[in-house]
Amino acid sequence: VISLPALLTYRYDRWMTRAPRRNIVPIPSAAILGPMMRRIRELAATSDQVFFSPHALAQMAKRGLTDVEVLRVLKLGEISGVPWLEPKIPGRACKVVFRPRGSRSIGVVTVILDAEELLLKTVEWEDER
Repeated sequence: VISLPALLTYRYDRWMTRAPRRNIVPIPSAAILGPMMRRIRELAATSDQVFFSPHALAQMAKRGLTDVEVLRVLKLGEISGVPWLEPKIPGRACKVVFRPRGSRSIGVVTVILDAEELLLKTVEWEDER
């Protein structure tokens, strides 16, 4: 019969000898994603501050999506993945994803420009089809 302290000690020692995990992906906290998504929703509330890149317009036409549907993604969707800084555009970018009822998930790559305007870089289906 092994006593409980001996069992706990063995487990503790075994865990301590494991190599540290590699390829750890940082998960952004709600402190980053919450305010960023809130700002996107505020700017998308009126379409005056939302601008579509030529590439986004071409992708929307290719996929049969309207600007109303894309704005709905910005208003109701959530940030997917880790936000990043755009190298050529001064702003923070992220992908906003929303799945309308009875449809496929839509992803919109969004750049917040100086916290005053949104630039939509591209629009894509998120699921494999």
